[in-house]
Amino acid sequence: MKPKWFFVFLVCVWVNLVAMSCEPPPRPSNAPAGEPRAWIDAPLDGSTFAFPLATPLEIVSHASDPARIVQVELNVNGAVVRADPNPEPGKRLVTMRQTWSPPAPGNYTVLVRAQNSLGTWSGYARAIITIGGIAPGAQVQGTVYSDVNGNGLPNDPGDAPLDGVVVTLSGCAAKTTTTVNGTFQFAGLPAGKCLVQVSKAGWKFSGTFPAGLGHPAQVVADPVKPFALSLFMTPLATLTPTPTRVPGAPPALPSVSIAFFADQLTVPAGQCTVLHWQVTNAAQIALDNAAVAASDSRRVCPAQTTTHTLRVVTLDNQTVQRTVTLNVMPITPTPTPTRTPTRTPTPPPIAPRGCVGSPSIASFGASPASIYVGQSATLSWGAVTNADAVEIDQGIGGVATPGNVSVSPHQTTIYTLTARCGANSATRQTTVTVLTRGIIVPPIVTSTPTPIRPIIK
Repeated sequence: MKPKWFFVFLVCVWVNLVAMSCEPPPRPSNAPAGEPRAWIDAPLDGSTFAFPLATPLEIVSHASDPARIVQVELNVNGAVVRADPNPEPGKRLVTMRQTWSPPAPGNYTVLVRAQNSLGTWSGYARAIITIGGIAPGAQVQGTVYSDVNGNGLPNDPGDAPLDGVVVTLSGCAAKTTTTVNGTFQFAGLPAGKCLVQVSKAGWKFSGTFPAGLGHPAQVVADPVKPFALSLFMTPLATLTPTPTRVPGAPPALPSVSIAFFADQLTVPAGQCTVLHWQVTNAAQIALDNAAVAASDSRRVCPAQTTTHTLRVVTLDNQTVQRTVTLNVMPITPTPTPTRTPTRTPTPPPIAPRGCVGSPSIASFGASPASIYVGQSATLSWGAVTNADAVEIDQGIGGVATPGNVSVSPHQTTIYTLTARCGANSATRQTTVTVLTRGIIVPPIVTSTPTPIRPIIK
């Protein structure tokens, strides 16, 4: 007869597989720990908030690791704001809600990372937000992840943000968007209950985070803070018909399958990320010209922007390559909290107009004209004559001439310099192109009116 503890062990294993209610045993100290992973659900990269905020800004993130998450750290502009313990001890996929009060208007880089029970830190999840812009109203935003094995957890090899997913909003408003880098955002919504539905050819919905939102997912549009969620999709099972084999002909060789990705494509200077690959039906596999196993991962800490190449020789002796480019983001210094604001609520007095006819702009340009996310460019302009006011859009406002200003757009942006003389005006434009994943993001032109500051002569 088998001992009683053996049957208890079997029951616990069964419950763990069905309901995931038994805590997994701790990983042995000599086992490879890998790295935990962390994501920012809200606010998304590029979000804008009015200043002052009615309540502290809530940073919603989630983290996962089979060795369990111990704490989550929140970093703003290179300084640690807070580090909070896991509110759900024992779980390997957790939600963290952390609040932060912006001290002044401006652009802020929000970084989140998680630490597992073995003391290993994840790479940083990042979002650049603007405080002091025009309030976008109620927002519903989030990320769609691939869930390759359909277990409802995006922390397995092969799981990553899923591009090209059609996300449809209904109920509070009717809107549709397509994920880029796995993210989606609906802004300017009326307050109320909404439904979020996802669809992609060859994929099906497999779960939400937080769990239990259903599909279409039931969410609430709140003008005070964004509603953030994650949705998971798993590939559809496909049936391949068995080909008819000609007697005497050699059997057909199975086709190769390659998955190659990184936890983060943008890495802060001095930080690391992890490359993952999974290859089937291959004769040879090499990463950066060094032979590797068919399914593995590697921790890399790039000092500069680096491209890694996975080269695969198929069973029929064909060569196939996949590449991943890691962009290194320089760490920006922490702004001094006592910095004098660039603009005051009370506008300066309007100087008497002393111009007639149309203004003349000597020059207007950007250097460099192309940057990566997190880098800066300098806008420069020459003398402007026969004008009583000069302004630059995109939130810069009135300027003196000649002059220059540093900008750090998170997407390709067109800047317009406008000079006015009474009812007459003249304009010049320049574009700062922001590169990501080697793709040039198309420019987005906003029409936000900006107060004009007169030239002080």
